Amino acid sequence: MKRAIALSFAALAAGIVGLSSSAQTDGPEWVEGSLGTGDAGSLPGNAQNTSGSGPMSGISGGLGTPLTGADFEDMFWIFIDDPQNFRATTSIEFNGFAQFDSQLWLFQPVSFGKGGVQALGLLANDEAQGFEDGASLLLPNSNDNSGAFVAERGLYLLAITRFNNDPFSDGGLIFNQANRFEISGPDGPGGSLPITGWTGEGGGGDGGIEYRIRLEGVTFANLPAPGALGLLGLAATLGRQRRRS
Repeated sequence: MKRAIALSFAALAAGIVGLSSSAQTDGPEWVEGSLGTGDAGSLPGNAQNTSGSGPMSGISGGLGTPLTGADFEDMFWIFIDDPQNFRATTSIEFNGFAQFDSQLWLFQPVSFGKGGVQALGLLANDEAQGFEDGASLLLPNSNDNSGAFVAERGLYLLAITRFNNDPFSDGGLIFNQANRFEISGPDGPGGSLPITGWTGEGGGGDGGIEYRIRLEGVTFANLPAPGALGLLGLAATLGRQRRRS
């Protein structure tokens, strides 16, 4: 039931945002902190909006270390415009990079209740098989027999962490990554519940912290207004449309 609700939300959001479909891969990128947005948050309620026009070619930013501060997760709102051609990667083979062993996570927003925005895990990857060590890759389909895939155009949440900092819900870990190369669906013990936090592991070391997530099939989220009030307004609009349909 939760999966069906998530897909319905994505489809409705596609109609609200109204961005044109495009399979192009070239275009502007989002830089963490652009337009005075500061540091990207770690959870759906404080994830950073991405604002711009046309296809979004990437997201650039940085994570913290013990030397720079405890900023071990970045989460961003994105709009997946072309699900079949969706790709997010830190591999230099595709013009991405990360100065650390990265992990990528994709979530679907499902509700805007009293606790704020809630989102379910959809896809995760630690390491892209066949590319440089430490690079991560998300494609539209899982390959772990979970059956998870990006089925609809709409708003999603993309997060990046160091290995082995993993998301969990009130039921436990959201993803069960049997090996580091799989693109995992939300098959962990907490996979049916919304994300509530991160294990916090993998933040050690004093090496480089910068990254660029190369994107395909993605445009800017362009949320109606910054912050929680804008998201609640979007939720109200979605609710009215759902009741009329």
